Amino acid sequence: MVETIQYDWTEPRIVIDREVGFIDDVFRHAFWPAKEFFYDLLNVPFCKILQRPPQPSVRRQMWKDGFLTPPTVFAGPGRDESLWLQHYLKMDAPSKALLKRYVKPDIVYLCYEASPALLDLLDEVGVTYIDIRISPLRFMQDIVLALRSNSPGINAVLSLASMTRTDIECEAMMLMASYRHLERYETLPAPSGQPPVYFVGQTATDASIIVDQGYFRLENALPSLLPRIQGRDVVYLRHPSANEEHSNREIHILRQLAGSLKVSEEASYDILCSERPAEFLGISSGLLQECWFFGKPSTSLIPPVCPLFFPENGEPTAGEYFQITFDTFLSDKFWASMFTQQVPERRDTPRHMRQNHLRELHNVWWGYAPHKGRANDFTRSQTRELQEKITKLQGLTDLLFSMVGQEANATDSDVNTAFLRSWRWPDGAEVVLAPGGKVMKAGRYCGSWRQLAGRRSAIMISWHGSEWLDMAELAPDMMSLKCRNNIGSTFVVMAA
Repeated sequence: MVETIQYDWTEPRIVIDREVGFIDDVFRHAFWPAKEFFYDLLNVPFCKILQRPPQPSVRRQMWKDGFLTPPTVFAGPGRDESLWLQHYLKMDAPSKALLKRYVKPDIVYLCYEASPALLDLLDEVGVTYIDIRISPLRFMQDIVLALRSNSPGINAVLSLASMTRTDIECEAMMLMASYRHLERYETLPAPSGQPPVYFVGQTATDASIIVDQGYFRLENALPSLLPRIQGRDVVYLRHPSANEEHSNREIHILRQLAGSLKVSEEASYDILCSERPAEFLGISSGLLQECWFFGKPSTSLIPPVCPLFFPENGEPTAGEYFQITFDTFLSDKFWASMFTQQVPERRDTPRHMRQNHLRELHNVWWGYAPHKGRANDFTRSQTRELQEKITKLQGLTDLLFSMVGQEANATDSDVNTAFLRSWRWPDGAEVVLAPGGKVMKAGRYCGSWRQLAGRRSAIMISWHGSEWLDMAELAPDMMSLKCRNNIGSTFVVMAA
């Protein structure tokens, strides 16, 4: 008879006799699923170390009891957040009394992006909390978490586990090396002179720009803004989620103050990684905290909402957050060391990351995807068949383009010469429609244009090296063009 050897693969469990709960800004409806997402994730380590599962979040308890209206609309940015704004820095007495009914002194509370008013309330009740945020440093192989507590013992553990500035700088160096390797083949060195100032746009309701009971606006910073951009070349980096009205208001203010202004959709990490010098300015974007890791100076008009601690700085100061990788965040041993206030097994490092682990789970890519998603030899080999079809479609477009229009020669009496001038495009660039159907930008050929057959006031522009087509119609005063592109977007171009 063959004896079967039994193996015990289980490690000794560390069981913590602590109650854990979840709480955040329950008076803000926007983005509540993101908060509950992290509470769901924390069941991964807590199921291994807690005697009892965590309590439902205070939000869910209040829904059940009828003190908070369950969601009846989608959880995107709220149209009216005046109530939450009033409670962000200081909570009124009735709201405090309501929340105190749910906050228990013997429970450790995990918060996601808690407001200053909520943290003050938890301090007032005398409970231990750990506030969790996504770190503003988002250029690494995966996004990382930023944590801090009101418990000196927990913060001491976090300070021993937190990633070092040096390790994070090494991640930036590798990203720069990869980008610059290709950039040097494709781009000439930047001309000498004063570098441009990139102004980093944000959404109109970003929590990081709350001041008093409202949102900080660019017009609130005019005295400090003027000396930084007066006479300078400014490039406005539009936030992809910002509404057009908000972005246009900021662009208008900057155009009044700057020497010149361009609007750019360029990937932010491309600019940070480039050898070309640049300065960055903004209200309080997390990108401004990333700049220094790439050797690019930056200025925030108000302090960051998530100041960072690095072990090289010495002892942490009040309010600083500790940087933790997602794998460590899911580690039961890491949470056990915090709850027991024991020295962690090791200091965290970006080398322990699984690439894009949290990005994929949370579906938050921000500026990382445009930077890392550019084509390379591997992706080209995978998409060769698709590229061949696209090439054929581009050839068909060029053929149809030549059939519906005529060459724009200034000597041709059928061509409307009113088009032959400089035009200011929405991104601030000066575009010249030249004789012979050439489109010039910054002295370089960038496309072609043709007058539509039988229509003296309409032209078609084909941008070189891209799939973009613009149809432009000349206004009666001949000082503007009403444009529509091949995806249906409309815009107006003014004479330069």
